Amino acid sequence: MMFKRARKCVAEQDGYAIALTLISMPLIIGASLFVIDAGRIANLNTDLANAVDAMALAGARELDGRSDAIPRAKLAIETLVENQSAMSGGGPGFGLGSRLHVVYDPNNDAASTVEVRFLTAIPASDDMPIDMSKLTTSSEAAQYAWVWSKDQAVNLLFPLNVAPQINVRSAAIATYTAAACEVAPLWICNPFEPTDINTAFANGSFYGRQVTMEIAGPSTAFPGNFGFLVMGDKKGGSALGKALATGAPNSCYGRDRVDTTKPGATWGNVAHGINVRLDLYRAGFKKYSKDPLYRPARNSRKGASDASSCNKYTLVTDKAMGMGFPGGTGTDIVMGGGRISASSDWDIDAYWYVNHSLEDPNGYDPSYPGYDPNFVPPAAPVDTIRNAVSSYPGGPTPASVTPSRYDVYRYEMLNNPGGMVSDPAPNGETGTPHCGWIDTSNTYSDDRRLVFAAVVDCIAASASGTLHGRTNLPIEAFVNMFVTRPADGDAVGPSKKTLSLEVVDVSGAGGRGTVEDFLREDAEIVRIDDFLSGG
Repeated sequence: MMFKRARKCVAEQDGYAIALTLISMPLIIGASLFVIDAGRIANLNTDLANAVDAMALAGARELDGRSDAIPRAKLAIETLVENQSAMSGGGPGFGLGSRLHVVYDPNNDAASTVEVRFLTAIPASDDMPIDMSKLTTSSEAAQYAWVWSKDQAVNLLFPLNVAPQINVRSAAIATYTAAACEVAPLWICNPFEPTDINTAFANGSFYGRQVTMEIAGPSTAFPGNFGFLVMGDKKGGSALGKALATGAPNSCYGRDRVDTTKPGATWGNVAHGINVRLDLYRAGFKKYSKDPLYRPARNSRKGASDASSCNKYTLVTDKAMGMGFPGGTGTDIVMGGGRISASSDWDIDAYWYVNHSLEDPNGYDPSYPGYDPNFVPPAAPVDTIRNAVSSYPGGPTPASVTPSRYDVYRYEMLNNPGGMVSDPAPNGETGTPHCGWIDTSNTYSDDRRLVFAAVVDCIAASASGTLHGRTNLPIEAFVNMFVTRPADGDAVGPSKKTLSLEVVDVSGAGGRGTVEDFLREDAEIVRIDDFLSGG
């Protein structure tokens, strides 16, 4: 009887799916757990990758070659980025993960979830290992931020005998790039070398000091010299002059290295191009006087002896007639390639009196009633100027410091509704341009008396050869400079090929941030690595 029932049960076909399901259930559960494990690993890997990518980008953005770049990069990674992952760990049973804070503390490695290093170079191929000899602790040399996460374990729900857990790690390398586009193709030698230009600017060494620069010689360059940058396929003095006039060389210049022109550019074209910005149209530039691209600055006062001339400039030296921005008081400091005012002091009282007292004749003129050869002009409103405008690095202009020429120039325009730009000097010169196209509708916002330049440590660079015609010439920073008088308009005469300027801002640390308006800046990931290992 029992045997017959057993045979019947074996032959019975009803309910066979339950039997197959029960038999296959362990396989289904195992496969499901495997898929869940794979998803947890992938999610943790993605979270870690996103975290180290963000940290590397934050750090790389600070690697501008300044002396404090690495400390700033570490601070950016530490404080500006917060990332979390909820897929790490797992533990016994069916726990899917614990919350992991991806953090960096440069002073506490044990509390950090990531490690940070800096590199001077990386291999050309991602398939090649990182060359550990390229690690650096030098802020000036660091070009890449390398961030990698420490191993984060995922305890498997479907453990294999050989690997009950998987360690997940991710790494990223990022670098910072910046380029200056549509700017004047100029480079200058750092006047304070070997002091880096950012430090010199930040401590106020440039404020209010006129730098008179001479064009670099054919084989050498020293502090105070200047030269020109290559403009793509544009060559010749005419193209260079137009680029300096318009600020549009049709080229971009990287933050690290630039190419310089070879000797031979016609200085006349260069000087005429720069002088367009001060309402002077000479030689081939006469035809551009009504072209908006060649417009003059809104305040073009320059101390011309002939206020009506549109093409010839001679610096007025008689205060009874007029006055442009003068040099500094005292004896200029002579550099290898030019000179710089001994201090930020200049005769602001005389400038203000001659141009804004509206006395004609004035106290410097022998025909002035009660003329005194020892005439002392009344004080300029320096406190009012300081309170209204200031380009002093780090804050307002100190009470003990004379406002710079650039700040006075800006104050004159700030108060233009009151007529300061149009105030006439005794010879009739005003700051209102009368030769070139005038932007009456304020279509353009840029200041035409500001020119942009790359800065080179010329003493160091000259040690490896001439700077003319050099490719990949290392640069220290970019600067904005205020043109105080026309090119070749220095009082010592036109025998020297000179530019007279005030440096009013510098890119990077210590700067005021206005130079960055001209830069296209990016931090970009250049290499990523992911690692999985059994544990």
